[in-house]
Amino acid sequence: MIEQQTKPLVPAERVQRFAPGETLVCLAPPPFRTIAAERAAGGSGDFWQRFGALHQIEPEKAIVIGDFGLGSDSPIILDYSRNAADPRVLRLRWSGNGPETNTEWVEGARNFDHFAELLGLSGGIALREPRKNVRATIFVAIIGPDGDEDYRSVQLWFARWGDRVRIEKDCSSDPDFLCDVEGPPEAIAEIPERMLCSSRWSNEPAG
Repeated sequence: MIEQQTKPLVPAERVQRFAPGETLVCLAPPPFRTIAAERAAGGSGDFWQRFGALHQIEPEKAIVIGDFGLGSDSPIILDYSRNAADPRVLRLRWSGNGPETNTEWVEGARNFDHFAELLGLSGGIALREPRKNVRATIFVAIIGPDGDEDYRSVQLWFARWGDRVRIEKDCSSDPDFLCDVEGPPEAIAEIPERMLCSSRWSNEPAG
């Protein structure tokens, strides 16, 4: 996400369609975490408790997918509390100063497809230079301790990159997810190592 500070993926005018007054969006790579998981990890200190407007959301059903850059303290989340299959995209908006400071969650897009449309990401994130695709085999054990969250992260990854990523073969069998994919190096690099496995497909160069 730090690289996006100087090399933004989304033009400022597109960002303002989603969040008036903002000029930069930084999109988080997988694995995505819920606000509940972020709080449990403890890396954000008391930010969520003090400023997260937690009474307006369900932290266990809110996945952080980005923010508005360093120092913004304004996360962007997928809110699954109302619809587990089609989450809203919310952003944390600040108002006031000093003791009058207030935060609230506001809807920026009705769902992820609308979010991608507003930012011009439909069809995946455009790369500045064409690069040769690489291959990978993704494996998620759904019944594992992180299975549900890992599977959701994979689905968000597919949505994020759109048709820039090609599914060669889906070998999933209940309850596991197994899939051969091909895509830009930047996309494949976002897949956590624990979700990758060696296969004939992944060991062969892309055509």
